[in-house]
Amino acid sequence: MCWLVETQALDRGIEEPIVYCIQLAMHGSVLSLWVNPVALEFDPAHIRSLHHQVQAFILKATYQGTLNPGDRLNESTLSAQLGISRTPVREALTYLEGSGLVVRRPRRGFFLASLSPEDAAHCYAVRELLEGFAARQVAGRMTDSQTEILERIIHAMGRAVQDADWPQAAVHNISFHETVVDMAGNPVLRRMWTSVGPVLWYFDSLTRRAVDPGSKGNFVKRHKLLLAALRRNDASAAAAAFISHIAAVKRDVIAHLKASQAVGGGASGRHESGDPQAIQRGVRS
Repeated sequence: MCWLVETQALDRGIEEPIVYCIQLAMHGSVLSLWVNPVALEFDPAHIRSLHHQVQAFILKATYQGTLNPGDRLNESTLSAQLGISRTPVREALTYLEGSGLVVRRPRRGFFLASLSPEDAAHCYAVRELLEGFAARQVAGRMTDSQTEILERIIHAMGRAVQDADWPQAAVHNISFHETVVDMAGNPVLRRMWTSVGPVLWYFDSLTRRAVDPGSKGNFVKRHKLLLAALRRNDASAAAAAFISHIAAVKRDVIAHLKASQAVGGGASGRHESGDPQAIQRGVRS
């Protein structure tokens, strides 16, 4: 019999990831396991429920283009790919239905939504309000440790962009904005931001897949500017910086959706049942 006794983190500096020491008690002996969360794509500080893992699986697949608007999300396929029962898969799909990212069709199941430029405009308008408010609360009040957290995220984002790993850069993008919202210390704000998150990052994924490498490089620079705005003791300027950043993303997303509609690419997906092997290759790469 074994159980978790203690978890410690060893901070090796900004150039190296945190390595966790997990100590297990086994029949009177203690076994220490040193875990690199980056190598394992796992962070003990952010363990989530199974249905959150399903959500992440689906969203990453949209970033990598293995899921597209109108594609069917088959419960059996997803549960087999993840090695879990259908219950958490159904919970995740139901949650995403509530966010607008997934639609349920009678007697046919769940499908990835085909969203319009108007849908994007509405979602990003709400995001501007929420993150503008968060930036106003955080500006000039960050501790050194909070600043370092955001610096680490941007650093990891830069490495992902340098490696041309756009899905992983997108994960760090979400983490950056999520962390700023958390730093505001308002649980109602956090819930509201989370409720629109899946659709927003889905819109973002459709656009990022089409942008040129130069724009992706500027992506890191823009987040450094956001951090600089937060560090200054000017709440109004910080809010304006975040609103301007989000407005620029909104324009790109809407332009991309309109262009897709014009060529007929945004109306439906490529297949109904999905390609489970393609999804698995994309998510695990």
